[in-house]
Amino acid sequence: HIQPQKAAALQALRTQALQHGAGGLVAALVLWWLAHVTVTRRVGQLIATVQRFTRGDWSARTAFLGHDELAHVGQAFDTMAQTITESYQDTASQQRRLSALVHVTQRLTRGLTLPTVLQAIAAAAAQVFEGEAAFRLLEDHWLVRIGATPGALAAMVRERVCLGESLSGRVAA
Repeated sequence: HIQPQKAAALQALRTQALQHGAGGLVAALVLWWLAHVTVTRRVGQLIATVQRFTRGDWSARTAFLGHDELAHVGQAFDTMAQTITESYQDTASQQRRLSALVHVTQRLTRGLTLPTVLQAIAAAAAQVFEGEAAFRLLEDHWLVRIGATPGALAAMVRERVCLGESLSGRVAA
């Protein structure tokens, strides 16, 4: 009389095994989906964001939230990308300003002669050093006064000095 009870117990075990197997399969699928959502998909998003950034999309950010490792990596990337973007923008801005300054300088200096430039340098040097300044340039065997402040003009008696003559002529020689 134990046979019906044995058959019922085996059937209950089969049913229970089937339920546990199906539950295990469902649990495995849920775990796979969670891993996919939390790891695989986010790694793919991180890679895509890095690729966009390296192609010149300066606004590419991961915007990962959370406290897990991938969130920390994404947040570190976002911080780095922001720093690089700001540095690039600052460099580009400085380059534009420098280009404008070079352009203005070229326009201002176009047509200037050496005596005009040396006169301006002498005036600026005299102002900086709170004194007088003058230039003499070598022409053949002569030192010729070319740019000077008013006080230096008064001190430089001769417009031309022969090489070897006077203090400045000896120094030049």
